[in-house]
Amino acid sequence: MCGGCCSGSWLTFCACIAVCVSLCFVQVWSGSEVVGPAYNSYRAACLERGLAHGRFRLPRAEVLSFSEGSSASRWLMARLVPAHKDAPEWQELTFPQLQQLTPEQRAELQEKLLPTDELSFVEWYHATFRSHKPKQ
Repeated sequence: MCGGCCSGSWLTFCACIAVCVSLCFVQVWSGSEVVGPAYNSYRAACLERGLAHGRFRLPRAEVLSFSEGSSASRWLMARLVPAHKDAPEWQELTFPQLQQLTPEQRAELQEKLLPTDELSFVEWYHATFRSHKPKQ
């Protein structure tokens, strides 16, 4: 589950605080514009939201908190679903909020996401099912 508790538009990637919950971790990521102590209450709300999703999980998930540009941030970014490799129309179907971005904001966001060899779900689906011919 990935969600966001944001200090403004979550579409502005630098001005965002996001929480990502996985099996082992609750990760609170702060964009470069929201790293100061003035945003600690937002980070606390995100952490609370993330911990609520895993409250019955044993062992308890480890909490990680980091900001944009750190090595831990790169670790998280490398584990995101590589949907940024999909065609823009597929991205907009999956994440309709992207339609609200200007072309400049979209390009800035795209530049922040790491290149990867992993297939996105759309790439995997097309590679798997387009290669199979229907049985007759």
